[in-house]
Amino acid sequence: MRSVLIQLADTLDQTSASTLANALSTVPGIGKVAISTAANNVQVEFDADVTSAQELRAVISRAGFGTTHHAAREGSCCGGCGGH
Repeated sequence: MRSVLIQLADTLDQTSASTLANALSTVPGIGKVAISTAANNVQVEFDADVTSAQELRAVISRAGFGTTHHAAREGSCCGGCGGH
């Protein structure tokens, strides 16, 4: 599993977070989706053999949410340690 942290350009409330989670859950290869409404970001674990971080950003865009220019930090772990 790979992990990507995508910073969202839009402020999220519980309804929009649920909409985003539902959109991402339709992507094959998704393991876990964690959305932070406080930080306006989404952490996604995914199978890189099935999908990609670029596809996840496209799904987010199609769901009506923007991402920032430095939209993603990708790694092979959850990213909780900051990649150290």
